[in-house]
Amino acid sequence: MDSKADTDLMAVPDAPIEFDTMVGIPMWPMRIKYFGLFDWEGLYKMVYNWYQQKGYFYNETNYSYKVPTPMGAEMKLKCEGWRKTNDYMREWIYVYYHFFEMREVEVIKDGKKQKLTKARFYIELTGMVEMDYHGRWKQTLMGAYLKEFYHKFIIKKHMELMWWDRLYYRIYKLHGEIKQFLDMQGKENAYYDVW
Repeated sequence: MDSKADTDLMAVPDAPIEFDTMVGIPMWPMRIKYFGLFDWEGLYKMVYNWYQQKGYFYNETNYSYKVPTPMGAEMKLKCEGWRKTNDYMREWIYVYYHFFEMREVEVIKDGKKQKLTKARFYIELTGMVEMDYHGRWKQTLMGAYLKEFYHKFIIKKHMELMWWDRLYYRIYKLHGEIKQFLDMQGKENAYYDVW
């Protein structure tokens, strides 16, 4: 993975995202904030299965867990998934979880005991369309110039209007499915049938 794609997902850029012809097209993050009871194992499985159903290769890149205090534990988890769009591009979707005051609670639901998680957390979803992921055009100086020309003048609009747009709405669907799993009030998704 390129070092530019591995930047901290929590950093919000000061200026609008610029099209970088040498790496790819990143997108603005989408966030979900939540406080209450939920099924952490079910949420994790739902996101993992979503990646699998859409044909993405899934990977956990970072996991940290702080020793619980009387308030609860803190956990951070960064996941990523990629899939080839064609021989020149691939899509990356990043999911970042950050849990605070996390602890397990036993609840009686429909006459059965069930273990749920009580926590305050946020989830951040973002993505990127990576171009020339094989690095074929980076081998020579002439290739680098041709790549920049190709990106800026030949396929720029097609990338922004086709591949970036499709990835944006795909991430938006995952965002809506997570909110639906958590049974949040704003769980409806107006763009569910786009792409």
